[in-house]
Amino acid sequence: LKLGAVDVLLADTDERKESIWNARGAFLEAIKGSTESMDECDVVVPRDRIAAFVKKSVEIGKEMQVRICSFGHAGDGNVHLCVVRDGRDEETWQREMHANMDLAYHKAYELGGVTSGEHGIGLTKRRYYLRETPKENLAAMNAIKTALDPRHILNDKKSYLWGEEHEE
Repeated sequence: LKLGAVDVLLADTDERKESIWNARGAFLEAIKGSTESMDECDVVVPRDRIAAFVKKSVEIGKEMQVRICSFGHAGDGNVHLCVVRDGRDEETWQREMHANMDLAYHKAYELGGVTSGEHGIGLTKRRYYLRETPKENLAAMNAIKTALDPRHILNDKKSYLWGEEHEE
């Protein structure tokens, strides 16, 4: 409320928790049911910046003429944006989806956020993460990876040094 919320619902009982998860699931299923495919941007931003991030996502959608639906976990700053395909051919979809994601992830970082709040980076978010993460952070991650897996054999074929593929 101190950050400007109109109202707050506390999930302080099992029944309330279940109803929130049911609503979230129904919302996501409604989006999925309205299009042949979508891609989800999962960022975390400081809680006092959520409104600015969602507002920017609406602006991005209007500017790029793409439907973007948002929901998330306001309590921890986690925001999910669903960029919806809506009949675009594959080439157009790939181009426009990545252009939208580039803008959304960049805005999250501008607001003090990061690429993922809960789902990890993975292969699909790697490009955004590498672009926005300071090189010294990547170097520290590489050092940890090498210390724990000197031959880089864990998660074979996916476990690159951040920014460079490992050669055997």
